Amino acid sequence: MTSICIVDDDKTDRFIIERALKSVSSDWDITQAGDEHSAFELITKTLPEIVVMDVNLIGSCGFTLAKRLKTVLKNHNITFVMMSGFVQAKSSHYAMPIEIKDVIVKPMRISDYSAFVDQILEAHKTRSLEFLSKEAIIQKEIVAA
Repeated sequence: MTSICIVDDDKTDRFIIERALKSVSSDWDITQAGDEHSAFELITKTLPEIVVMDVNLIGSCGFTLAKRLKTVLKNHNITFVMMSGFVQAKSSHYAMPIEIKDVIVKPMRISDYSAFVDQILEAHKTRSLEFLSKEAIIQKEIVAA
């Protein structure tokens, strides 16, 4: 079962995103957090496969939280998909160093949600393959040593 954590300080946005995800598959385990502290606790405890996170959380930055989580959970394959109401957030200046797969600009039209879900699934599939490739390289290095 795919596990997804939605992190957004806007309860309505969390609800809409969860509904969009569940419209594709009701089998997904979806959790939610509304602030940085709750998100950090929930994600480090449940280790979701995908985190959909708002860039602009009240009092904090989603990119900073993603970087912190990637550092703490470096041995776990978690895909981060960021969302922002500001087009500037799509800048690779923030996303590239922490391997963020995509930054989705919101608000989205209802018709855009199926594409949004596809982006999340593709990002995770790509991240999973990259993670498996890195693991295979590490295993080869261990065996060769």
